[in-house]
Amino acid sequence: MFLFFLPLTLFFVIFLLIAIPFLLILLQLGVISFAFEKIGVPANLAVIFYAVSFFFSSVNIPVYKKQVAVPINTVESIFINFLGGIPQTVKEQIVAINVGGCIVPVVFSLYLLTKTSILPAIIGISTISLVAYIFSRPVPGVGIVMPFWISPFFSALIAILIAPENPALIAYVSGVLGTLIGADILKIKQFMKKSPGILSIGGAGVFDGIFLTGIVAAFLS
Repeated sequence: MFLFFLPLTLFFVIFLLIAIPFLLILLQLGVISFAFEKIGVPANLAVIFYAVSFFFSSVNIPVYKKQVAVPINTVESIFINFLGGIPQTVKEQIVAINVGGCIVPVVFSLYLLTKTSILPAIIGISTISLVAYIFSRPVPGVGIVMPFWISPFFSALIAILIAPENPALIAYVSGVLGTLIGADILKIKQFMKKSPGILSIGGAGVFDGIFLTGIVAAFLS
């Protein structure tokens, strides 16, 4: 069974409406093709990858479900509490994997790891994991969210510092894997303690940063 919902923030949607025409112009001029070819990825494959990632950003695969008793916050509950009872209702906590924001970019990252040195990649992933852990937070009813610019900005910065000869690969791999580890995987327990809802790994506010990280990585090359 699949869950369908868009993990995109309003600001990110507005950004895409502005950025897509600009990216199409660069594509026509061959700038993006040249950028991806420098990191060993055919331009056609890169375009297909981003299209698939965006298209499947609304598809989530549930991997864990848990029933949770939640207090009812109503006027009636106040009266019942006075009598000694705490009214509760049962809801679900669901952990799911976002196809476009997790599975697709992770597969692409593993492919890129075969084309770069492992030590800079480990440093980059570890650093972005820490950054993502610090800046992300669980939001009841939404999942894990993080400012959309955090992942691409810090991924680009760390990549330029540790791998100036080929920053694009490190920027992308660090941004994707570091964000997923720091913002989603390491925050699962915090989310489970908050309230019922859906934690979409690679979805919610995290997808924005992962998608933009790829665009930034392309330009870095």
